[in-house]
Amino acid sequence: MGVLNRIKGLFLSEEERDAHDLKPQVRRFYVDAMHRAAQLRAQAGTAPHAAGRDGLRQLAESEDEVARRLGKIIHDLGSFAGDVTRAPEPIGALNYWGRLAQALEAHKAAIKDLLDEATLITDSHPQLADELRALARIEDGHGARLRALIAKSDPQALD
Repeated sequence: MGVLNRIKGLFLSEEERDAHDLKPQVRRFYVDAMHRAAQLRAQAGTAPHAAGRDGLRQLAESEDEVARRLGKIIHDLGSFAGDVTRAPEPIGALNYWGRLAQALEAHKAAIKDLLDEATLITDSHPQLADELRALARIEDGHGARLRALIAKSDPQALD
């Protein structure tokens, strides 16, 4: 999703925009949220201090809520969210700070994808677009919390 899809959206007829199948895209958002939650839980287990462990566990719970809301959207679209039983391999950074930075980047990508899709479907599915924007705001809050954890782990990291 990106600028090209936004431009494409400008040139599509109303029928073509309405025909845009949302299920695969929302399903991808759902799977990504489940994976982020699993990654945050795994990172909590390796956090070097209690504040990091607690913060990452809280973020994982909040990410579970995002996934639950996306699962409801998938259900409302007439599909089945399915079970995401296998989490992705752990993020490849070698230290706690690096894993936090990678988690922050994953959240930034999620925000961009959610907002891109919301922009694309605003006319045809305004309520769904509003929900995707609300989820992007939640993800932005997760990013702020991750930046705070990064700052606690290395005060000069965000200079």
